[in-house]
Amino acid sequence: MSEKQNYDKILMVSGIVLGLGVAAYGAWTFLKLDDQYKFTTRVSEKPVEPPSGIKKAETVNQEISASHELKPIIQETQEYVGFVAPNLWIKTGGTEPFDIVSGPPIHGNIPNKWFLDNGLEDIFIYSDVLTRDPDNDGFTVQEEYEAKTHPNDPNSHPSLINKLYVDEIKQFGFYLVFSQADGNDFTFKGQNRARQDLWRSTVQLNGQFGARKNTNEKPRFELVSVANKEFKNESLNMVETDPEATVKDLKLTKNGQTYTIRRGAKYFIPIIDKKVNLTIAAGPKRDTSFEVEEGADFQIPGDTKQTYTLKTVDNATQTVTIANKTTGEQTTLNKKK
Repeated sequence: MSEKQNYDKILMVSGIVLGLGVAAYGAWTFLKLDDQYKFTTRVSEKPVEPPSGIKKAETVNQEISASHELKPIIQETQEYVGFVAPNLWIKTGGTEPFDIVSGPPIHGNIPNKWFLDNGLEDIFIYSDVLTRDPDNDGFTVQEEYEAKTHPNDPNSHPSLINKLYVDEIKQFGFYLVFSQADGNDFTFKGQNRARQDLWRSTVQLNGQFGARKNTNEKPRFELVSVANKEFKNESLNMVETDPEATVKDLKLTKNGQTYTIRRGAKYFIPIIDKKVNLTIAAGPKRDTSFEVEEGADFQIPGDTKQTYTLKTVDNATQTVTIANKTTGEQTTLNKKK
């Protein structure tokens, strides 16, 4: 073996010995770390509090699941919720929006808020809104406002008496004649305008008369009293004595009205009965016509709560007077032209 080969073997053996020594030292050092750097770990029993300003998860869940009341925000005279803006308008030709509720009335003397509160936003913009009838009950917006009724509810409207019209006045009459007095018997006649007899009755005191024969008519009159009375004859300038009868009208609408009649064909008195044709132009039974006799009670079609009396009928002026039986308030109606 040469000298060079021996040298190489010595280097190789030395390297192996050195490597084993380094490995042994490293292992020993690693095992000693546990003694030099000891530490323990454990779970804290104290709950961890969130940083300031952050709520616990259960608190957040409770608030989310709870019921919350969303209160309206008041802007001037209007209320609105969340991101819904108040009702603002712009005048024609203008540029600045303004609060329609707090602004001056646009239609007459009616506050703008009244239109909005009663659901009239759609027709509020029209100039003829006061004459419109949105609920079709026969009353205009102006009339509903004045009566404090709801313009969008056909069951809420002013009194129907305000929409009652006279179509026709009818007049029926005859002449009542005290024709004869014979002891306790007294004779009366009913005659037409041509002075032809309609009926003839002979009665005694407290007797009833005035029904035509062969009819179902009830007696129209009652003889209350008969007494002799002096009358001055102007043409002869003398005093005459004749019987004078007091007669009560039994017709219900006449309310016991009495008449005084002197005996004699020329001293007749007219008995006049009047009827009126009326038409109601509003309410649930609008355009309904009906007939009422003077002095009779009646109800307007579509209004079962109020009862009225046809007090008077004036054929000369073509007017009638109606009274509310509950309040006594009277209303004069003219014949519809």
